[in-house]
Amino acid sequence: KSCVVGSVKTLIGHTKSTAGVASVAKTALALYHKVLPPHAGVENPLAPLRAPETPICLVEEATPWLAHPNHPR
Repeated sequence: KSCVVGSVKTLIGHTKSTAGVASVAKTALALYHKVLPPHAGVENPLAPLRAPETPICLVEEATPWLAHPNHPR
């Protein structure tokens, strides 16, 4: 899986400006700590996210964000 999806809206609601600021902060912290943060509040993801051929995944627990030598994190 090459695309990890996460959201802060599951934690703080759908206030656009707050969710936007929190998303930038979450991304900056993930890059700094080199950790993919878990996606909270999803017990049963949509079928397209569960399909084996999809490049998208939801992380259930904090995972080390390993850098690929030929690509930026």
